[in-house]
Amino acid sequence: MQSMMLVSEVGRTLARQESEAGLLEAMVRSARVLFDFDNTVVLLQDPTGQMLVGAPGGHNARIAEFAIPLALAKGGQIAAAAQARRIAYIGREGAPLGLAEEQLLRMLGTDSMVCLPLVAGGRCPGVMVGGVAAWQVPVCQKRERFLQSFGVQAASALETALLEHGQARRQLASVAEEYREASRRLLHEVNNPLAIIKNYLSVLDSKLERQEPVATEMSVLNEEIDRVGQLVQGLAELKPQAANARVIDVATVAGDVVRLFRAGQFVPANVDIATELDEGARLAEGDPDLLKQILVNLVKNAVEALAPGGGRIAIVNRGQVHRERKLYVELAVTDTGPGLPPEVMAKLFSAVQSTKEGAHRGRGLAIVHGLVTKLNGHIACRSGRNGTAFDILLPAPSGASGAPALSTRALGSV
Repeated sequence: MQSMMLVSEVGRTLARQESEAGLLEAMVRSARVLFDFDNTVVLLQDPTGQMLVGAPGGHNARIAEFAIPLALAKGGQIAAAAQARRIAYIGREGAPLGLAEEQLLRMLGTDSMVCLPLVAGGRCPGVMVGGVAAWQVPVCQKRERFLQSFGVQAASALETALLEHGQARRQLASVAEEYREASRRLLHEVNNPLAIIKNYLSVLDSKLERQEPVATEMSVLNEEIDRVGQLVQGLAELKPQAANARVIDVATVAGDVVRLFRAGQFVPANVDIATELDEGARLAEGDPDLLKQILVNLVKNAVEALAPGGGRIAIVNRGQVHRERKLYVELAVTDTGPGLPPEVMAKLFSAVQSTKEGAHRGRGLAIVHGLVTKLNGHIACRSGRNGTAFDILLPAPSGASGAPALSTRALGSV
């Protein structure tokens, strides 16, 4: 009865520990009090499950560098005890000692030791090794059931702590990866307004030299600098922010993007860029800045696809369409380039390596897809020998009127 009460109290004490280090210290302290161990160390399985390694802490600083293979042929009596889930009593007067046992006895400063496997639910996350004098071994053997019960309580608390620690580590790794991916997207997207700023500075320099008006160029520079600021600010947001619920004038945004590319000397002389806009259905729901970011990415890709042979790029508004009982405005960015190869089409909106140069190549379309999703829209791609078209559906404003045509061409969202 006394042993049962002690074990129950030990379990409550261990469960109250808030950290893995605190738990290990409580285990060692309890073992010393209950079993009169002179010194105690804990060995835990490493992540591979192939080794027992010393848990740092306590008065044995060297234990953190100690490791025992769990293979029976190499790990000796301690590995055998862990594998068999049975208590082992090891001393200089017994069976010949291996190197690991000799090292542990020297660390513990005793001539004998008790190796207690920590077993819970058939699993053994580690062992506790307590140093004792030779005359204490028979006393420990008489209390073996108490030792085993203590090992179960310690193992249960240890497994809970390790599980929580593993979850915290995985969450931290997930957050770190999300931040790295957000940083990569930011660097990719910042390159677009920075390239625009660079080109417009060149245009500005030429106009100032000729003493021509530069109000348009200054306005563009201000807008793009503001866009860089917004992109950088977005990286600091811990949670993705929903797109601003505004009305987008699709024709105005498309016209601004075309003028941006024409005036900024982005488009080679052999590339024609134009808009084909339906004036009757030019309003969509969402954030104009996000739509601009989408179109800049797609037009930039189209310009690169047409180099060096040239061709035509168009931003086309095809009017309103119904999809799944919702009304959308359909917008397309088309080019007359050579089309996309099948292997690119297979992973079109994934962040993968492309044939472009640069550290952030292959991310543009993944970003575009994310931005369209943020606008509660859909995007799909059609590509062949006659060119490529990216078709975008944007939600029409609530209460939008008109006679929308039912789209007979499937637009699969990705």
